[in-house]
Amino acid sequence: MRSKESRYRTELYSRKGSNRFCVVEKVVKGILLTEFNSDGEVLVQLLNAGSDPEKALKEFTGTKELQVTDTDSYVPVRLNAECVACKCAEVVREMDLMQPSEIKETPVVPLYVCSSCRKKYYTMTDEYLHFLVGANLDLFDQNELGERTADEPLFIKTLQQYIIRIFAAKKISHIAIKR
Repeated sequence: MRSKESRYRTELYSRKGSNRFCVVEKVVKGILLTEFNSDGEVLVQLLNAGSDPEKALKEFTGTKELQVTDTDSYVPVRLNAECVACKCAEVVREMDLMQPSEIKETPVVPLYVCSSCRKKYYTMTDEYLHFLVGANLDLFDQNELGERTADEPLFIKTLQQYIIRIFAAKKISHIAIKR
């Protein structure tokens, strides 16, 4: 579906054994494509220099015949989670609160916000962290890459622990998904 602000959002589809959906939007620095699991967590996030969101979506999904329907309003990405501060069950992707044309920076770690009390949260799936590491190998030294090769699940777990510490210092909480 294409909204008035030119955000594209797919229906659920299956890939890698799980249900997923995509949001594609034209932001200040190009086209941002984000793939989410059915709980609203980021699995892949790509920013490219293109200018055609529909083309980017077709290329990512491998669909030549993409049927696009227009809708009056965009439905924000919601986490399958509850705010621990106010117990509100509507925790949405922070970037969905802005118009795509206003998005100048894309956070590497996906941020979410409670619709009621505005408390900020983050969530980082192992799949997304694996994707980030693979796309940014030049940021790691040889020892770290050796650790990754020796035991990738342990390497990802260690990175998750670092992320927890960094965001705890910023007073941004990790949010638990209802499973």
